[in-house]
Amino acid sequence: MPENLSYLSGRKGLKENLFEKLVEKGKVDGTPSDETIRDLAKEFLMGEANIYGAASFYDFLKPDNVGKKAFVCNGSACMLAGTQENVRKNLLMKFKDEEIGEMTCLGRCHENAAFHVNGKNFSGSALDSIDKILDENSEISNQDEYFIGSNMDNPILTANFPGVDHFYSSFLEAIRKDPVDILNQIKASGVRGRGGAGFPLGIILESCRNSKSDN
Repeated sequence: MPENLSYLSGRKGLKENLFEKLVEKGKVDGTPSDETIRDLAKEFLMGEANIYGAASFYDFLKPDNVGKKAFVCNGSACMLAGTQENVRKNLLMKFKDEEIGEMTCLGRCHENAAFHVNGKNFSGSALDSIDKILDENSEISNQDEYFIGSNMDNPILTANFPGVDHFYSSFLEAIRKDPVDILNQIKASGVRGRGGAGFPLGIILESCRNSKSDN
């Protein structure tokens, strides 16, 4: 995950990249020091609180996680799946309790049992290969993390992209249908909105449709 920050920031290759500098500084002590934060604040003309906030937003740079060698995902999907207690139990066979931290979210919500070691995220049945994952000389430790230990019969993260037309066709099919039929399908699906309260999307859309307008 740390190596992906520059891509997430949309600034990969930028000569002066705040995210990359935070990661590099954090590799030394596990988190950027107060002195580093002050220096970066001056360099990027930002407040120290902003730099600290940017660093502490990421679990692997939080001061509380200094010295951690492994992280258990504590994202909602993994916790609800009930897999994480077993993940921690297995990691405790390889790491001390104080060497294990928590991280949210590792992006493995589709199969759970997610954990992070050696700068990579793993999930699914990868826990069965923990010895090989921790062996820097093993083939599996040098393999792309997305190919390790998946529970899925059909790949999700590594599936070939079918092209925009594949997904756009569903949109074209939908707009040809009666709006009421589409609305009823959405209501029947139980899909929830993303506003934080998890309110049913179908009810939201129906309310919008039934609202009177002067135009």
